Amino acid sequence: MKPDIDKRRGCTENKVKICTCGCEHEHPKTEPCKFCEVCEDYCESQKPYCCGDVPKPNRPAYPIPPGWQEGDQPKVPPFAPGISGEEKFKAFDKAVFEILRSSGNPKGPKMGKRKVEYLPYLAIRAKVGDHGNRPLNGVFWESPDIFITPDLAAEDAPDQPSNLGGIAKAGAPNTLWAHVWNLGRSPAYNVRVEFYWCNPSLGINGHSANLIGFTHVDLGDRNSTKAHTIVKCPETWVPTFVNDGHECLVVRVFDPLLDSLPSTQWDVRKDRHIGQRNIAVINAASPAHLELLVRTGCNAPAGEGVIHVEKVKLGEVDWLSLLKGQKNHQYEEPASIETVSGIMQPGNITKVAYKTSFKNVQPEALKSLLKQLLKYERTCDEKESLFYMHVTNLKPAECVVYRIIQTVDGKMTGGYTVIAKKD
Repeated sequence: MKPDIDKRRGCTENKVKICTCGCEHEHPKTEPCKFCEVCEDYCESQKPYCCGDVPKPNRPAYPIPPGWQEGDQPKVPPFAPGISGEEKFKAFDKAVFEILRSSGNPKGPKMGKRKVEYLPYLAIRAKVGDHGNRPLNGVFWESPDIFITPDLAAEDAPDQPSNLGGIAKAGAPNTLWAHVWNLGRSPAYNVRVEFYWCNPSLGINGHSANLIGFTHVDLGDRNSTKAHTIVKCPETWVPTFVNDGHECLVVRVFDPLLDSLPSTQWDVRKDRHIGQRNIAVINAASPAHLELLVRTGCNAPAGEGVIHVEKVKLGEVDWLSLLKGQKNHQYEEPASIETVSGIMQPGNITKVAYKTSFKNVQPEALKSLLKQLLKYERTCDEKESLFYMHVTNLKPAECVVYRIIQTVDGKMTGGYTVIAKKD
């Protein structure tokens, strides 16, 4: 509180000098006031700072800095002469207990939510509106952050894709990009971004992933303009003809030191560091026809597996906006189509390059083999199943979407999305 004039005059009469710092160090330093509490408060807090004074340290009052504090006494060394063995054991137990009490667990101090701490929070979105919160519920294999441009080698490709809804082309060079995010309070440096391809699968793990290439990038904190960016894979990807380019794509983003991969590093439902794109797009210049071998995956234990095929409303598929290149994709539900679709009973994986085709078989003849829902017993051996789709009478601007979804013991393990459209 600033003292009134009378009290300041009283201090002046007692020869307390008020520093104005206008004489370039030729004046004596201000003496602390010893005559009244009001004036002492003013002298210590309100007086002009003198450039000749020793500045106070600019640091927070809490926590207390290490070092001797007033009233501290030197501690007795635990192995000083005269201390019994029992007292040493007690001192050791007390020290261990204090560490556990103050930290909450043997691994160190308990921290708050990661987004609150000064750490990176890396993520690749599984769906529109994904902020990295895990576990996820619902569809997680339609990432809006993985892009493809066919007929373009990586060394010739620009840093950003010209078309966000590009489709892979078998037997041709393809370039990949990924949109990666840092939603943490701290910047992230030398972040590793990895690109993988997998055979069409309803459950991806490390065994089925094939590395295409990797690169590194720096990201700013979540409040900066560099919190997210699009990263190009430095290696060209050439899909095989076996799956006609319908392979799954997986991207992982992580900082090995400050935001590393957890034990669930291949599970998109539980890990924000990984994004997955399991989507096949069929252009219906003639009847839209697809025969796709889908593996059951090895990311779930043995038990009862259920695979079902569902026709999805277009309003539930955000990825169509990327495919069309605009927020309102303008695709419409088919007015009158004829469709035969379903999944066949899973069998052992064949190693031959040539697969049986039903292209010359009348679709109606396959209806008895195709199921919309089937149950099977999962064993230690991975299996594969054939998804068949034949759609006729699609008109321009019409689109139909199917999702193949697998659950094991009631838990969703993965899926694959098939889009048939006519532009």
